[in-house]
Amino acid sequence: MKKLIWFLALAVLPTFASAAYDDSWYKADFWSGEYPNGFAVVADDVSLPARTAPDKDLAATLSCALPKNAVYHHWNASRPAEFVTYSKITPMYAKEDFVFDVLDDGAEDLSITKGQLIEHLVYGAEGMFFVRIDGKTYEAYQDLYDHLEPVDVESIAYDQWVKISCGNKVEGWILYADLVSTDEEGNETYLPGLDSWYLGFHEYGDVTDIQGE
Repeated sequence: MKKLIWFLALAVLPTFASAAYDDSWYKADFWSGEYPNGFAVVADDVSLPARTAPDKDLAATLSCALPKNAVYHHWNASRPAEFVTYSKITPMYAKEDFVFDVLDDGAEDLSITKGQLIEHLVYGAEGMFFVRIDGKTYEAYQDLYDHLEPVDVESIAYDQWVKISCGNKVEGWILYADLVSTDEEGNETYLPGLDSWYLGFHEYGDVTDIQGE
């Protein structure tokens, strides 16, 4: 559970609508995953395509210049950035009556009835995810799926954005998918001048800029 502290601290999850993301999407103020994605800048004079807002319907009209050795990741406290995930809300339905274990201290558990809607909002880490039941958001774990009709959670659409300073007091939003190409085996290839955030990894929760030249 200690590994989830940074998720729980950031788990302010408002519904948000924009041209690209209507009410069928959910906005979370983090990038999901036990080891969430990020990227490192490994060359001089790297500029990335960026948008003025986290909206795929906008053209990437900004050219965001980044310093060599910078690592953009949640765990790099010295590199200011804003991380956002937009996740497609997925309906799930109870296949039986059961009691949902509410993890908040002092909160009462919920009696769920067969056929009741439970919305999958966004994945967190280590099997934890967020759901919405009757308009309220809760943490849930893998055992919840035992009580639900089958759903393909692996295919849930999501987009990861990061807002960073592009210099000259200009801020740009970068879509992570614009930075990588992924092969059939899930291996990622970065744009020229970029590499994995693991280059700045020290231990779980501790990432810095690349040390060296």
